[in-house]
Amino acid sequence: MRKITGYLQLLRPKNAVMSAIGSTIGWLAGGCGDLTRYLIVATVPPLVLMGGNAINDFFDFEIDAINKPYRPIPRGIISRKEALFSYILLSSVAITIALLLGWIPFLIAVSFSIAWYVYARTLKAKGLIGNVIVSTGVGFTIIFGYISASKGVSLLPIILALIAFTANLAREIVKTVEDLPGDKKAGLSTVPIRFGMETTKSLTRGLIAITCLLALIPFLLGLMKLLYLAFSLSSILILIYILVQTDRLSPETAARYSGLLKVAMALGLLGMLLDLLLR
Repeated sequence: MRKITGYLQLLRPKNAVMSAIGSTIGWLAGGCGDLTRYLIVATVPPLVLMGGNAINDFFDFEIDAINKPYRPIPRGIISRKEALFSYILLSSVAITIALLLGWIPFLIAVSFSIAWYVYARTLKAKGLIGNVIVSTGVGFTIIFGYISASKGVSLLPIILALIAFTANLAREIVKTVEDLPGDKKAGLSTVPIRFGMETTKSLTRGLIAITCLLALIPFLLGLMKLLYLAFSLSSILILIYILVQTDRLSPETAARYSGLLKVAMALGLLGMLLDLLLR
């Protein structure tokens, strides 16, 4: 039982659910298809993400010993070898079944499986570029779902992916503030370490403001309906609250703001999903 709990902490399947929702949103925006194909679409991004979580913990074991000693590798529940094997297994399965969807979905799965490895090994320490890679992966779950369902080109999945990208990038930057003590000791070059807290706060404000504006565009263009607007406005209210509180952002408060950003993102995704599903 302890081992199972350790793997659940390592792979973080609850976070992977968000990627399945993202790919489902893209799938619905693309016009859907048969059930078997959808099940593959909804499975590939979570597998890639959980593999990415495993390889991230593999490389982060020393930093986690400072920032997050409760993680399964620092606690000795999961070994680094087991984390590496999890990454290889999950990524391989995701890439293999993505091939059933076509060459473009296959290449997307390959690209992000490699990207998570490179991110964990190198780019995470580089700061902003690593945050951008992670957020691109979040946005691309929607693109992946859309491409798997449709061969046409549409503005809607692009806008929805941009909303997911900017919201997640804001959260990634806030999380670097939360990890500031350990990241400093590890010699990383994250946004608050490299540019300072004032620039970090300004960047967070800007990304939140952009997200709020982008969230309104699908409704204003007639691409989404009232149900989407209702959820988006709820999300925007949370984002505005965070925006006006940004001056208080610090390693002590970052976890709270990161949690609120996650709630805002969940509401936004739920609005996208229900609006497309109930048409």
